[in-house]
Amino acid sequence: MESEQLQELATNAELNHWPPHLGVKTDAEKIEYLAQRLREASDVADNRDDLVRQLETAETERDLLESEVNELKHKLDKIRELTT
Repeated sequence: MESEQLQELATNAELNHWPPHLGVKTDAEKIEYLAQRLREASDVADNRDDLVRQLETAETERDLLESEVNELKHKLDKIRELTT
């Protein structure tokens, strides 16, 4: 659920306005509906956090590989200097 949809849902819940297409009538159904939407939002946030961690790990690995490549280039240059 997008943040705008969550904001609209929160506003509607505060005003006790429940559009018919949601299919909730009793207080228990309303609470269950809100709980499910919160679980979905939490799952999305968790997935985003996981993706951010994976991206940070990949960036660190890339930096290490770049460093190793630069070191190897430097060594290759040294070898070329010695052989010419």
